[in-house]
Amino acid sequence: MQGADYALTISLLSMALYNYPQLDWMQCRPGKEKFHKVTCPAAISSTVNNRRAVITPPELNALNYRRKIVMTTTITTAQANVEVKFVSYGDVRIEYFAEGQGPLIMFLPSLGRDAEDYEVVSSFIAKQGFRVLCPQPRGIGQSTGPMENITLHDLVRDITAVIENEGGGSTIVAGHAFGNWVARLAAVDRPDLVKAIAVVAASAKGVIPPHLRESIDKSSDMSLSDKERVEHLRRAFFAPGNDPIVWLKGWRSDIAAVQWKAAAATPQDEWWHAGNASILEIRATEDPMAPKERSYEMREMFGSRVTQVEIPNASHALIPEQPEAVSAVMVTYARMLP
Repeated sequence: MQGADYALTISLLSMALYNYPQLDWMQCRPGKEKFHKVTCPAAISSTVNNRRAVITPPELNALNYRRKIVMTTTITTAQANVEVKFVSYGDVRIEYFAEGQGPLIMFLPSLGRDAEDYEVVSSFIAKQGFRVLCPQPRGIGQSTGPMENITLHDLVRDITAVIENEGGGSTIVAGHAFGNWVARLAAVDRPDLVKAIAVVAASAKGVIPPHLRESIDKSSDMSLSDKERVEHLRRAFFAPGNDPIVWLKGWRSDIAAVQWKAAAATPQDEWWHAGNASILEIRATEDPMAPKERSYEMREMFGSRVTQVEIPNASHALIPEQPEAVSAVMVTYARMLP
């Protein structure tokens, strides 16, 4: 860390409900060159049930639900109504989940995964006064569109069509792992719609080590035994003590291949800088794709645009490992923005 360090306590919306331990909140404040260390609440441990996280505090138990489609395009849950909506342009049709009312926050899933990874996170954030949008990637759910000869720019058009369908306006776009590449490019292509991005468990810039690349690929390989896939999930995605079984389901290796091709067809220099948007970097302390010794890189590259948070007891999966911490950080950051 560069510059002077000092501690400042930020009051999260959830502090009144939960007794959290502390995590590091690293922020380079606008107009200043010094980085500051801020302490803010972290997540308590969570348990798991099937592929979804169960939040330990009783106040959040009801957030562990599965979307159940009823007769119309509204999905009823214990605490909120989740709308299933569609937007079309040309030969593309995108399905997305919308929940809550207020400023827009959008979540983009990781490589080859679907929007349902954000069930717990979106419900919590929607209850704090935001409208949360979770688009399904092309080829997943009822989202359709060309799957050959596409780039990340095409995937950006998919998500910005969703934002426009919701009335446009300044949106925070959060992308988990692969999803952060699309979020960054959205800030470049459509700065009129994207005021800030959140890069969630983003890999450090450069080549992913071969053994991790192998584990990423084999985690979604349904021809392998569950036992073998769990070992690869543990190696690439989950911190010690966190159960990888929650991610045995929810993979689409065919979609992952399409997304890799789209990324390969898009020069990294076109999206890495995320335009001029404000950036929230949510790091996991046990993430092998973003080692601690390289935690300074985004702040060094983008300076005062970057706010950095490290969440303990989490690895590259992060969302199913610590959904309540991610939710709390997102809400706090959104309320800090002008």
